[in-house]
Amino acid sequence: MSIAPLLIQSLSRLLGLYQMILIVYILSSWLPPLRASAVGQILAQVSEPYLGLFRGLVPFLVLDGIDFSPILAFVILNLVRRILDQVYWSFQAG
Repeated sequence: MSIAPLLIQSLSRLLGLYQMILIVYILSSWLPPLRASAVGQILAQVSEPYLGLFRGLVPFLVLDGIDFSPILAFVILNLVRRILDQVYWSFQAG
């Protein structure tokens, strides 16, 4: 039995957890006390490097002060997770 399927499935689940962290971080922008708290700072340290990639590469995703870069970030994460899931299932079928 290969360890590859276990690693692929674990990575996919970690990406799902990261998506949840991003959601909490994005929603925290509506709650300034949460964003300013220690939890908010940790969320920022984990989330901003990934979200910053999209703000820097695709600057038109910020319009009139509204940041649409998280949408593209989620699309990319979902795409990667789907690919990982397909690879995982190909291991299971074969």
